[in-house]
Amino acid sequence: RVHLYDGDHVEETNLNRQVLFFDALGRPKAPALAGRLQRLFPATDWAGYGMVIDRLTCPHVGDRDVLVACPDSFAVRAFLNDVARMRRQPLLSGGTSAVGGSCSAYVPGNTPCLACLIDVERLAQREAEPRPCAAQAEASVVTSNAVTGALMVWMLQEMVAGRVRHGVWEYDGRGRDTRVGVHSARPAC
Repeated sequence: RVHLYDGDHVEETNLNRQVLFFDALGRPKAPALAGRLQRLFPATDWAGYGMVIDRLTCPHVGDRDVLVACPDSFAVRAFLNDVARMRRQPLLSGGTSAVGGSCSAYVPGNTPCLACLIDVERLAQREAEPRPCAAQAEASVVTSNAVTGALMVWMLQEMVAGRVRHGVWEYDGRGRDTRVGVHSARPAC
């Protein structure tokens, strides 16, 4: 059973990289995606909730085997890291940009949490600071999402099989010699 949470609605600007929403403009993202995935993968039970996970809604999530997070903010990523640490629950986190993406796994007692691995609290603070237009984040593209999504699926399969992949796995669309690699392999916190 897979539970999807997202408080956003499908906008036209999402369609260049979120190809499963081609006919869902204006609909809540999570329920629209759950419906599409249910039709594509009927052996899995998909549920979508049009809500953001925060301190008020977190009890709705309950205990899950693994949290998989692809939020578009480091503040949400930091919050989910805290939830995973408090619950001693595995967390797989991923994100993309216009030219790349990355993912990492937190497995309690086995890998560092996101605070230790990528200093997610500092990134959340930096994200909250005002920035000039030229420094604003760019939307990701289909290639970044596809490669990063594939890395996340592989990492999740490895986690479920009891094999944990350490470090931050990255895709760099600008790389000349190597486009996929791993860095920041650190001991567990």
